[in-house]
Amino acid sequence: SDGGRPSGRSFPPSPTDHDNSLTTIRAIDDPFPDEPPVPARRATMTSPRRRVSAVIVAVAALAAGLATSALVTQRGGKRAPGSPAMAPRFETLHRATSNRCSLQAGELAAMPGSMRLEGACCSAMDLATYQRQVAGLLAYRAVPEVPDDPYSIPVLLAKELVGYDTIPLTAAQQRVYDDAVARAKEHGPCCCACWRWEAFGGQARFLITRRQFTAVQVATVWDLEDGCGGAHA
Repeated sequence: SDGGRPSGRSFPPSPTDHDNSLTTIRAIDDPFPDEPPVPARRATMTSPRRRVSAVIVAVAALAAGLATSALVTQRGGKRAPGSPAMAPRFETLHRATSNRCSLQAGELAAMPGSMRLEGACCSAMDLATYQRQVAGLLAYRAVPEVPDDPYSIPVLLAKELVGYDTIPLTAAQQRVYDDAVARAKEHGPCCCACWRWEAFGGQARFLITRRQFTAVQVATVWDLEDGCGGAHA
C-alpha cells in the first residue's frame, strides 16, 4: 500500500485536516494545555437581503407611527386645524341645509335629539375660516355648553341652550352680557333672530351666571361658533 486511504470507505478527519469552519485559539503559554481548545466566534456578516428586509420593516414602522399620529389629532371628535379629515367633512357640511335662517327655536322641540343642525344659514362656508373656528373652539372642549363645530350642532344641545335663555341676570351680569354684544362680530349671539339667537343667548346667560365668563370670553365664543358662513378672521 502507498499509505493512502482505501477507496469506498469514509474515515473521520485526521487531526491534521484543516477545518475552515472553526479556528481555535490557544495561547502559546496556555497554563492548561490539557483543556480542550476554545472555538473562536465566526465573524457575523449581514447579507444584502437581510439589510433590505430591515429597511422595509423600518419604513413600515414609520408609516404606522404617522397613521397613529393622524388618529391622535382626532381624539374625542376634536379635529386639529388642517387635518386631512376636515376637507371631506367641509365638503359635506357646506352642502347641508338643516341649519337655516328661517329655523326658529320653537321648531327644535319636534326634532329628534340625535339630529344635527348642519350647514351655513346665510353665506357659503369658507374652508380656511372653518378651520380657524374649529381650532379656536378646541380651547373650550371642557365646556359642554360650547359646541365643537359651528356647522354641526346636535339638536339635543341646541334645545338645552334655548332652555337657558330664561336665566335671569343681575344688573352686573347684564352689563357683562351687553358688553359681549358690543364686542361680538355679529353684535349679538347671531346675525339674525333665528334659533341661534335664542340658543346662544341662553348659552351666554349660563356661561356668565354659572361659569363666570367675562364679556370678552362670551364674545369670543360667539365669534367662533358663528354659523352664518363666509370668510372672516
